[in-house]
Amino acid sequence: MQIIEHSVLGTRSAVLRLRRPGSRLEFLVFPMLHVASPALYAAVTKRLRECDLLVVEGVSGRSAVGSALTLTYGPCRPTGAPAW
Repeated sequence: MQIIEHSVLGTRSAVLRLRRPGSRLEFLVFPMLHVASPALYAAVTKRLRECDLLVVEGVSGRSAVGSALTLTYGPCRPTGAPAW
């Protein structure tokens, strides 16, 4: 299964919808890129607001590695994008 595709046309990611047959419980997985257009972040934010619970991956705490990994997060975050 290809979740993120990169070609001469651009880069695309697929939202994964996971549900057990016969159950209403559903998991949505949003693969994210660290650099994308403001429109992508706005669309993802809209979809996330419709979810009951969010489980997010991130880097927390103070360390040289954590600081290096998150160096670009603040300045590049579009207005209205989630501040994870």
